[in-house]
Amino acid sequence: MLPEILVFGHTIRMYNFFMICEYISVPIVLISLRKRYGLSLINSIFYAFLTLVLGVIALNATIKLQTAVLTNVSDGVFEPFEKTSSYGYWVFISPLLLIFCLWLGVNFRKISDYIAPSVCLVTSIGKLCCFFNGCCEGPASEHGIYMSMPGCKVMPVQLYEVLVCGANFALAILLTKTLSEKHPGFIMPITGIIYAIQKIIWEHYRHWDNGWVDNFLNTGHSYWQFFELITLFGCLLWLILVFILEKKDKQPCFEKILLKLNARKLFDKLEEKLVFPKD
Repeated sequence: MLPEILVFGHTIRMYNFFMICEYISVPIVLISLRKRYGLSLINSIFYAFLTLVLGVIALNATIKLQTAVLTNVSDGVFEPFEKTSSYGYWVFISPLLLIFCLWLGVNFRKISDYIAPSVCLVTSIGKLCCFFNGCCEGPASEHGIYMSMPGCKVMPVQLYEVLVCGANFALAILLTKTLSEKHPGFIMPITGIIYAIQKIIWEHYRHWDNGWVDNFLNTGHSYWQFFELITLFGCLLWLILVFILEKKDKQPCFEKILLKLNARKLFDKLEEKLVFPKD
């Protein structure tokens, strides 16, 4: 599409440019939403940093999982992983965020609502990386868009993902200003479901050079379609649980713990119980 641009005599890869935009977008979104969640500027910057750290961890966990699975089923012969892929955000970020909330005694449902829009925006910008780089294309089509890497017109799957993920981001912002105030905890699973469904659809049209990914275990579906089923079912279960607990006017056990205990008190209690009797 447009892999590189020339700025003041310097060549800049669009792929790298939009990667930088991903990192910058997170603090911008969280700082702009801080008043809605009653957070100070310092707190919002902290959560922006936390989200970025968890995102990097989630990304690397996704890469390691993909490598391990495909190595076992293909003797190491498979399409190289996408180092800037948005796969795995909902799968890995949410459990890591839960652990953090349990550790510091922070309301998980409130914080998951708070960071959800930034995660949605990162997924949209991430696919712009691929779109301008001309990679991760769909099948050849005379009615498509010319991409530099295949050197022909293809179905612009990346552009469709940009638009859907962008709409998901807009929905998340809307929900922070409406649903989240009286019904916290719904935004992350809702956006995760939307993300997973659209990824499963677009992966059907994605072109991979290697059959181990394009036709995973002779199923006719790609590896990533199976991976995103984890996101889909996980977020569906998450959404159902939040809905049921709200209807019953109950909090999950983990939230009762995190609202009453901080890490130091928890460790103190453990130390008291683990004292060995004297000889």
